[in-house]
Amino acid sequence: MDLDASLSWLALHGTAGLGARLTRKLLREFGSPEGIFHASLTELEACHLPAAAAQAVASRSAWRAAEKELAEVGSVGCQLVNRQEAAYPQRLLEIYDPPALLYVRGDVGALNRHSIAFVGTRRPTPYGNQITERLARELAERGLVIVSGLARGIDSSAHTGPARPPGV
Repeated sequence: MDLDASLSWLALHGTAGLGARLTRKLLREFGSPEGIFHASLTELEACHLPAAAAQAVASRSAWRAAEKELAEVGSVGCQLVNRQEAAYPQRLLEIYDPPALLYVRGDVGALNRHSIAFVGTRRPTPYGNQITERLARELAERGLVIVSGLARGIDSSAHTGPARPPGV
């Protein structure tokens, strides 16, 4: 994704009052984040946005934070993938509320490989952590990509166990 597109997607992602559903609705209406931010307040309100969200979009208040975030993303070796890019996981587009933007570190091509999600408690037992790490490592060794929301607990343990498979 080029830097200008990344900036507009990050600003959209960080705009107060816009969740996945409203973002999807605005993208259908205006075609791109740039189109959304170039819309007038009247056009935004015509989309039945809550007043606060429409004003946040029109004021472009999220742009300064997006510039800082983009610098941070680059400094830690991440890249951004938005839902309109070919690298965005096609299976993720099949869920009810797919995120508009993904932060990716590593091989972007892994997003469309077979994967398995680990979801669990934020306060696992030591045994739960051990089993999660072991299971995730063994599945990764067999070529599955381990995914999670990166919450504390089981999600984090799932990413502690796997070694990177060759080529990732």
